[in-house]
Amino acid sequence: MQFTRLVYRGLVVLTIIGSVALWGICLQRTYHAVTAPQSAPGVAVTTGCEEESLYAIWRVAHGQPAYRDTAVPPYASAYFNWLFYSTYGRVAAVMLNEHDQAQLPVISRCWTFIGALAGTIMLSCFAWQQFQRRGKACAFAAVFIACFCFLGPLPGWWICTTRPDIWALTFELLGLLLFLHFQRQQPWQAVFLAALCFYAAWAMKPNFIQAICGTTLFLLTQRRWRHVLTLITLTCGAYIITLVTLGATYQKALLETATSNQFLFGIVQDNTTSAALRILPILVLCALCLFHLRHQRWRDLPDAARLALGSLPVAITITLLTCGKVGASNNYYFTTSLLLTIAGLSLAAHSARTAYFLTPSLIIAISLLFAVLGGKGQTNLRGQNEILAARWQLWQNAPEPRFSHDLRLNLPWLNPHTPPFVLAFNYPEDRKHGRHFFEDGIGGLISRGYFAALLLPEAAVSEYDGVALSGYHPKSAAAGYVLLIRNSEPPN
Repeated sequence: MQFTRLVYRGLVVLTIIGSVALWGICLQRTYHAVTAPQSAPGVAVTTGCEEESLYAIWRVAHGQPAYRDTAVPPYASAYFNWLFYSTYGRVAAVMLNEHDQAQLPVISRCWTFIGALAGTIMLSCFAWQQFQRRGKACAFAAVFIACFCFLGPLPGWWICTTRPDIWALTFELLGLLLFLHFQRQQPWQAVFLAALCFYAAWAMKPNFIQAICGTTLFLLTQRRWRHVLTLITLTCGAYIITLVTLGATYQKALLETATSNQFLFGIVQDNTTSAALRILPILVLCALCLFHLRHQRWRDLPDAARLALGSLPVAITITLLTCGKVGASNNYYFTTSLLLTIAGLSLAAHSARTAYFLTPSLIIAISLLFAVLGGKGQTNLRGQNEILAARWQLWQNAPEPRFSHDLRLNLPWLNPHTPPFVLAFNYPEDRKHGRHFFEDGIGGLISRGYFAALLLPEAAVSEYDGVALSGYHPKSAAAGYVLLIRNSEPPN
């Protein structure tokens, strides 16, 4: 008895330490994400190509369309779904009335962090509900694992970046929890609420369809045909109405990168390995629970476990088919991690030996967290800030119109008299494959002397985007970049 109490007290202590470490990392990341040197405000990015989303949100906040033709100057793109740009743009429009334009990254990143907190609170409530009868130690441990899903190493910087993934995941979680809560006593209400949340997740980012597919499978296994038909009709009908209503430009923007992007198996391997290592505690928890409950009948498992486990094959398949495109990261495994967390918590609560399953996962989780705190992972943007501050010293007084190869310096509030040439991430590949761009792209504008100044990598001081730079001369250099100034005024 004394040993059991000692183990439980140790579990509580480990949980508290792990929770403090986890929140410490998240707060540190958020602080560094929303603060930047005044010399180059808000341009150190938290995830790749974040500047594209910032520019698109800036357009919406200023009453301009989010979606545009990427072949027309300034060759910028918007490839996420409409609800992301609409919600972030509206929040930015309200906040920017009171703040400097350079605060847009701070506003948008804080809004993402609010989404992460909302998801963490909802999943923590689910965990507490599952374990509250097992004692405070197990309940605290379950809440910590729930927090690990949104605030752990897999999301990382994504909890405070300008991207739709966190809010999409939060909407998927809300849909799953509402469905589980109502599906026995009020099944039609469960279907309608779930459909609304699953549509919101898709409207944030189109690849977030794993939860709707998993819920449909769950209903199919129960032969609830009318509910299946209703759920599919509501969500697919909403997808079609959205595509038709928002027009051709929206359709092209949404489908262009999805259909033309290159798929590489090596990227699948890298992203899958990275995601598996980052959610190792959740994988251990699920594996131990499944081993212990291997003789249990499927129908005797809790609804949450059956829904999550039944959704996993679909979620993993969709992820494997999408996470190999150029530019993809391990964020494509967010929903898989969520489903594993729901399944693991539900199975552990159903097991008679809960503490034995939660303890190893907590130890591994805390070890990973302390590894991050010890410098094994990146928790700040200091390196980026130093590089950008050095480049900004060259750039801030350069004549306009101007163009920087470092697209983070092309954001509109940094260049008031220049079109924001925040190029689409696939612009270089499109140029290589011979796609036609109006004015012949950046290279064509350079050849006509449109830009008064260029900021280019040291390796590109003689040629850039397929044209010679004979009309420009280098003036100064910093952080691997060279400032080039136009030799004379361009001809009329």
